[in-house]
Amino acid sequence: MCIYDCWQERLTSTFVIIILCIIIIASPTITTVLASSALPTTNLSIQHTTSSVLISAQEEENNSSSSTFKITDQIRGLINALVDKNKTNSAIAIGFIDPNGTQFYGHGKISNTNITTVDQNTIFAIGSITKVFTTTLLADMVNQGLIKLDDPIERYLPSYKVPQYKGHKITIEDLATHTSGLPNLPSNYCPSFDPSTTAFQHSIQYRTNLMNCTKNYTFDNFYQALSNTTLSREPGSKFEYSNFGMGLLGHILTLKSNMSSYDELLSKKILDVLDMNSTNIGISDTQKSRLAIGHFNGGQELPTWNASNPIAPGPGLHSTVSDMLKFLSANMGLIKTNKIR
Repeated sequence: MCIYDCWQERLTSTFVIIILCIIIIASPTITTVLASSALPTTNLSIQHTTSSVLISAQEEENNSSSSTFKITDQIRGLINALVDKNKTNSAIAIGFIDPNGTQFYGHGKISNTNITTVDQNTIFAIGSITKVFTTTLLADMVNQGLIKLDDPIERYLPSYKVPQYKGHKITIEDLATHTSGLPNLPSNYCPSFDPSTTAFQHSIQYRTNLMNCTKNYTFDNFYQALSNTTLSREPGSKFEYSNFGMGLLGHILTLKSNMSSYDELLSKKILDVLDMNSTNIGISDTQKSRLAIGHFNGGQELPTWNASNPIAPGPGLHSTVSDMLKFLSANMGLIKTNKIR
């Protein structure tokens, strides 16, 4: 099982990260939670595509020294032609990994004003790949016996009203698999406009409004939205993509771990362990020069969305190809760690 699903963006001219691998062995920890979950289409600002070939552990051992794949000039030429044909100022950063090491290739510029070619150290908004990290944290806590997938979420939120449907309660697994019945975003997340209008979603103004009306969204707002939500069906009965639900899952994991924030939990358990030093929720001043800017249909640059803390466990991470290959390497068993701390 590949730990990433192919993920298609609705915006047609955004930056792209492609992480290619010829060997991948998904750890039981990750498979526990992710085998039944999906990362479908979202309305974030970057595309990710992954390609992998599964082989057994024995085959990996036998073939680990025989891989001869190279990012050749022919491959570079095909990639360059595909990106340039769109004429939308798009760019691409590629990382390839196998037991013999890593290779990188970048084509295109960071932004209209920063003509540096994108590379393995360029920072991208990785959007819903953030959910892989959140559910990895969940899988680790399940394996430690700290939390159970069939636990009702109200067990972890005793001071707050949690919606039910005719006595059927939302479980941890429902949050992880997008079957909780919660909507994509809280009802009070951005009340100044209607994000359900497709034409409005596909506009620069949508992104600008989203940034302006969500930057001060608090956990008090988050809990208020949760208590005011009415479920229209039994939890677990139907898939409906939900950043709201994934944000709630990240928050519950943070509370259970006694960490001060999701950022701290993620850093301590995964990012620091793997030295993923360029992966985080926010962008520091020193990182801004490495941040790739997304583009809309005509090549117009999109404002960068830093998701508010309550929603961040769903779409909020930024990362680089170099860091993502560290994460991939750990799950492939190519680098040894003390597992999640």
